[in-house]
Amino acid sequence: MSSYPTEEETQYQRRVIRETFPRLFEAIEEQLRYVDEHLATGQRRYENKYDLALAGHLARASKTAMGIITLCEYGYGELAQSALRSLGETMVSAYYMSLDPEPRAERFEAYAKLEAIEAYRLIERLGWQREAGDVPEHLQDEAWIAEVEAQFPRRVDGWMQEPMNRVIDAIAPCWQEEAQGDEQFRRIANLLHFFGDQHSHVGTGDTMGLIRVNEEGQLVFHLGPGKKWVPQSLAVAAWVYGQVFDLWAEHFELPDLESWRRRWRVLISRCQTLDPAAVAGVGRNDPCPCGSGFKYKRCHEDLMR
Repeated sequence: MSSYPTEEETQYQRRVIRETFPRLFEAIEEQLRYVDEHLATGQRRYENKYDLALAGHLARASKTAMGIITLCEYGYGELAQSALRSLGETMVSAYYMSLDPEPRAERFEAYAKLEAIEAYRLIERLGWQREAGDVPEHLQDEAWIAEVEAQFPRRVDGWMQEPMNRVIDAIAPCWQEEAQGDEQFRRIANLLHFFGDQHSHVGTGDTMGLIRVNEEGQLVFHLGPGKKWVPQSLAVAAWVYGQVFDLWAEHFELPDLESWRRRWRVLISRCQTLDPAAVAGVGRNDPCPCGSGFKYKRCHEDLMR
């Protein structure tokens, strides 16, 4: 037996989830709207490979964030964690490149060539050459292929060619100017690693949680939506996506960057989970303990009930 949801049940669950976590959806969706507005109205020149690579990272992050929102609003927070791993790796990649922009942008571009080589080899093995159409000559040039492959002796380390722990250590100082910024970054990095291991490598807890035995002794698969991991996924996505956009905005000298940063800090503050002890004795018209600057009744009051 399975509990596959009907369309009516799915849409009802979507409304319930959005009404349960409105500020978490707001935190990530407001960022996406802000980015979309600036990309639509801004005129900027992409003068070098780093400019293009950074813009590509923001585009990938935006698309991934939209996927996380969709998974969460339909109640598939545990699957959103897999997408979070991808969003986190986009952030890490962007910041690592920013430490030595042009040489690393060159390497990033070269790695795209390696991916094209591997894709063509796979097409060959599957016998899909006809469907693929005309193949560029350089993908059949063994000397050119050898030159590209020689740049990446450790394929498992991706374009950065460094183990992830070294990459994390290298970019951590990017957050040191903020209060507890380095600690916050490392905490998020650990969360992303944990989420990725749970689902990219098949987490046993959530996997076994999809099945149960009912009173009749029948095995039941729970295929429907739920709220598990939804708030955590949204909160982490909001923080990570904000970091990618901030790097882009600073590089391209967004005119109202400081105004946006103030607004972003408010959005992230409102994503925080507060301990009940932190709000004990706080009046509805008092400042919210999260530090957002809003009154308690307009910020965390409904989340603490």
